[in-house]
Amino acid sequence: MTDIQRIPLQLLEVNPANDRHGDVGSESSAIEWLLVNKTDKMRDLLEDIHARQGIVDEPLVMKKPDENKYVVFDGNRRVTCLKLLHGLVPTNIQNPLAKKVEALREKSFPANQVIECRVEDSIERVNNILELRHIPGNSGAGQLKWDGHEKENFLERTGKSQKINLAREVNNLLIQAGHLNEHDRIPLSNFNRLFSSKEIRQRAGIAIEDDKLQLLNETEPTYEVLTRIAKDMMAGRKTLDDVWDNAKKMAYLDELEKEGILPSAKNRLSAPITVIPSIAGQPAAMRPAQGPHLHNYLLPTDMQQPIQNEFFSRKFCILFYELQNTLRFSQHLISMAISLRAFIDILTASYMRKHKLDDKTGLATRIQTAFYHMHKVEPLPEAARSFVAKLSDDKEYFSINTLHKATHNDLQISDQDLRAFANNLDAYIRRAIADINGEH
Repeated sequence: MTDIQRIPLQLLEVNPANDRHGDVGSESSAIEWLLVNKTDKMRDLLEDIHARQGIVDEPLVMKKPDENKYVVFDGNRRVTCLKLLHGLVPTNIQNPLAKKVEALREKSFPANQVIECRVEDSIERVNNILELRHIPGNSGAGQLKWDGHEKENFLERTGKSQKINLAREVNNLLIQAGHLNEHDRIPLSNFNRLFSSKEIRQRAGIAIEDDKLQLLNETEPTYEVLTRIAKDMMAGRKTLDDVWDNAKKMAYLDELEKEGILPSAKNRLSAPITVIPSIAGQPAAMRPAQGPHLHNYLLPTDMQQPIQNEFFSRKFCILFYELQNTLRFSQHLISMAISLRAFIDILTASYMRKHKLDDKTGLATRIQTAFYHMHKVEPLPEAARSFVAKLSDDKEYFSINTLHKATHNDLQISDQDLRAFANNLDAYIRRAIADINGEH
């Protein structure tokens, strides 16, 4: 029986009797064999998995008799790479990629260690699957390699035919221009899939010529639409399902056009201009300053985007996005006040859960506990400390009680007061997000 299950990575065993090497006796020996004998391929796979922020094909596994472990029959290299990135590989084995792994682990990677696997309960069925996958031919019963035209169809459909990594180029360009901050990471595969066709790229005002990014329209309108798409994807508002085929891609751009986000004919340049982002490796002092955040939104545009992980839910990431890009002081003041309180509450709870702090107190006290925990690691501004210290004092106007009344009672809070709350908690919010993202 086939079943797709989510299995903790530590319960997956790299197969000691993998057909690549025969029976080597233990999981650690199997891992060492792959690292020593397939070093270059393992390095490439490590980099690819890190760039994709995970794997895209479920390992084929079987549960071990009388043990809460699952042996990997197909996908041993993928599982080994994931274990390396999560620090679940013995340190006493020969590992020629140790420095590469260390460098990748210093960068952001999802903390979630639960992997979707294809679970079979019959070794006969497992062997049949392996035969079809890995023994070529079989009179057409096994997998057939694509011919040239078939490969090109796939590459064009997915956007993988481009030598330029458009998503990475745009990510760097928007950081350089101050529309994203240096911590933001566009989901590469989803972004590239959206822009896989020339028609879609032209509607957004960009082109690819000689493996270089070109702007077809004026800079700011083009940056605006690219930033909106990037933030939609980073916040999880648009996922792979929304850019799966041309119909869905066009529907998404139609939405942006109705909102007035897409560049219009009046923005068209007389001739395309080529842009080459230079953000990578550039000293921070040489980068253009981050632009000021729009006055109509609560959270500044240079604030780091939370990354969905075991502490930040997709719902929380979308809430952050709405406070930074959607809710406006001029139209959504009450919604903004309610959302701000919920945002601070969830952010604080996430930080306390990560650091195993006591959270069985009121919100103001929990904020203070989290704040001083951060402050001990690295001092926060004195003005922020003074503000947080008064949050539990109901006699103070700028207390959590004010946000509570704005949520549950008839208190009409002003836009100036909401700005004051957000500005005074700015350092706290930034530090908490960076910590939970794993970048502090």
